Amino acid sequence: AAADYIRENTSTGTVVICNWVHGHFFAFMAERPVNFDGRLAYIETTPWRGADYPLDPRVPGVYREYWQDRALATSDPVLSAEILSMLASSGDDAYLEVLKNENDPATSAIILGDVLGVKRGERADYLIERYGFHDGTAKKVESILNRKSDYVLVTYDRLIDKGYWILYYGSWNFTGKTEGPLYSTGTITSLAPLRSSDGLVYDGGSVKFNGVNVSRLYLVNGTPRIIEGDPDSDIVAFALLQRNRTVILQRKYEGSMFVRLVLLGDGGGVFRAVMRSGDVTVWEPIHEEKTK
Repeated sequence: AAADYIRENTSTGTVVICNWVHGHFFAFMAERPVNFDGRLAYIETTPWRGADYPLDPRVPGVYREYWQDRALATSDPVLSAEILSMLASSGDDAYLEVLKNENDPATSAIILGDVLGVKRGERADYLIERYGFHDGTAKKVESILNRKSDYVLVTYDRLIDKGYWILYYGSWNFTGKTEGPLYSTGTITSLAPLRSSDGLVYDGGSVKFNGVNVSRLYLVNGTPRIIEGDPDSDIVAFALLQRNRTVILQRKYEGSMFVRLVLLGDGGGVFRAVMRSGDVTVWEPIHEEKTK
């Protein structure tokens, strides 16, 4: 149903941003370009992408997954939309241009993530003043980031099971060890009191996860009802009542786009749901004018 909607209601150049396992499906069924597909998704295919490969053998690399996960792990809705706009309009071009200048993957990712948060029209000056880029290189990066392409984002409930890895890779620490996030999922085993298979308990008073106090519990059934718990706790809980699922994560991810799109489904103010079918939602950006 999502593929039918995209094929019938979007322009032919609209890019479908989805989990890589569905890339081939949407490319065929929706007849639209995709940001990721199974044939090119793995960095392990690099040895087979030689000089005669029809595309740049560096494309896509692990950084493609990083940027997509970063768009969901961030709590900045505008940054999320800017990242997805970059992937849809220019793929890895901006990252590779910064990499050519810096010759260091980690530094390049940090710089690009930083400049994506800068207002359009000011990015070249920022690269020159903040990072010492030459004028020509800075303007080329800005020009790449100014490209626009229509795109849609597809989310679905199975992303709940991938949430740990989305938050882990999307919050990658390029200067030290990356700490794995607290992330747990369960099924609802009773409603009065609310209990989950992985240890969430709400008895109408306190909210606990395996005996540990919870900061806030979201009871999601349409508009979420919020139960305040221990303000000093670092744990937030979500009970997705219609989906019979629970999710536990750290407070720093409470406002993440993963939560806004996958768990709450409210779009974070920069995406609107244009189609829902079962557990699948098709989103389009609303913070900028669509290209024709």
